[in-house]
Amino acid sequence: MVRRLRRLLSGEVASLTAAGLVGAISTFVFWLVAARRAPLLLIGHTTSVVVAGSVINAVSSFGLTVGLLREKAHGGLHRSTLRAGMVLSTTGSAVVSVVALALWPSSSLDALHLTSPTLYVHLFGLSGGLALSVVIDTVAAGFGLPRLAIVRNLTVLVLRIVTVLTLHDLTCSHLLYAFWLPMVVTTLCALPVLWRRGDLHPTATESPRRALRESFRAWPTSLVFNAVAMVPPLVVTVVNGPADGAVFYLLWNTALLANSLIGAWTSLGLRENSPLPQRRSRVMSILEMAVVWGVATVTAVVGIVAVVAYGAEYRQLGLAAAPLIGLGIVPYGILQFRVLALRRHGQHRRAAMMTASLLTLWMVGLLIVHPTSLVDVALWWCGAGVVALIVSSPRSVQRHSTV
Repeated sequence: MVRRLRRLLSGEVASLTAAGLVGAISTFVFWLVAARRAPLLLIGHTTSVVVAGSVINAVSSFGLTVGLLREKAHGGLHRSTLRAGMVLSTTGSAVVSVVALALWPSSSLDALHLTSPTLYVHLFGLSGGLALSVVIDTVAAGFGLPRLAIVRNLTVLVLRIVTVLTLHDLTCSHLLYAFWLPMVVTTLCALPVLWRRGDLHPTATESPRRALRESFRAWPTSLVFNAVAMVPPLVVTVVNGPADGAVFYLLWNTALLANSLIGAWTSLGLRENSPLPQRRSRVMSILEMAVVWGVATVTAVVGIVAVVAYGAEYRQLGLAAAPLIGLGIVPYGILQFRVLALRRHGQHRRAAMMTASLLTLWMVGLLIVHPTSLVDVALWWCGAGVVALIVSSPRSVQRHSTV
């Protein structure tokens, strides 16, 4: 067991966690600098486009990271399979971006000072860039180049900061380009390195159908979990306005940081030859609970520091909500590990239903209760998580579940 833990903490989990952490810090620092230089309403309108791009990516990612990681248990990942996955996710992003553009309110375009073609470029750049970067980082960490993901995310961090600091006239379009172009550029630069030096088979012995089939099976659960992470800022913007939406999005980024840390563990657990034990033990349960409470505490502390650093308007609207959003990570994190137990044993439908319970409670509360402040929003986030845990009682998970 000790040997497994050493392998766990020094290998792919550490790499995925570090890459996710750097990526979250990159987003946090970017918006910190932008918030100090741009009006609150401009940040609110801009972040609504960023969130929309993230939602498009959640729809068009097709659960690819699950299918690609599981290929290691079947003799390794072939280049043709990786190529098919990237083409599929990019094409999906392009198509879903067209649908999103058709549904986008025309009045919002005036507030964004964007034309329809420019908005499409941003939606596709955000969703397609995010899709490719997640695939590249996950495959690099799982197939021989764990440091590549970390270096790529560090480069994104530097490029974003330099870009937003050197822009003289900040507009919605300028901020969007500064946000997603570094992600796309670094991903395209990392791909040849992964192609040449990664632990990939140069020739395919079979078609990519197995990996894609496994991806599609995991897609509903991944879609619902990503929706839990991505949709709330968009709903808050629609219900409460761009000012509250901006503050909530910047606070929510701290929660996404927590999600990236927990998600690194659960992603590795989906590999059939994962170093995570297939049967649960007291040590692993304690370790996982420590991860959940640790990242929840970090989320609360970073959230408080963030709203103070962003400025007076952000502090006034978000200071009381910050620790509550961190507290809500606890039930959310426990739910992730319960879902992991189901997905590792092929129960994708039940896992999706369990995750959907949280999303339903969360969304219904925001749309029906119509909270008037970010404190109300954060309280409903905590309450929805607790109720979702009660609904998804341990009896619904096999006896080897973690919690």
